[in-house]
Amino acid sequence: MQPESATDGAQIYLQDCSEAPLQKFANAENGTIRLNEDGLSALCVAVDSENGIVINAIHKRRELSLRACEGTESTLITWSFTESGFWPES
Repeated sequence: MQPESATDGAQIYLQDCSEAPLQKFANAENGTIRLNEDGLSALCVAVDSENGIVINAIHKRRELSLRACEGTESTLITWSFTESGFWPES
């Protein structure tokens, strides 16, 4: 994935993997995913706060963008990962 630019509000799109600086992210201890491999960026991966598009009864598609880590609602920028990759953990 890669944002349009390293700015607040930039949309994130799927792109072929590369060494581009805009494809370097770090998982921070607080559950945020921050732009740049050092994890010190002030920009976090955020899910759109709008309703999104319902795909089926259990799936909904919502846009991703970069948002300022400070001042953005934590539920939009906090991510969790399970060991198995499935939720709930089985």
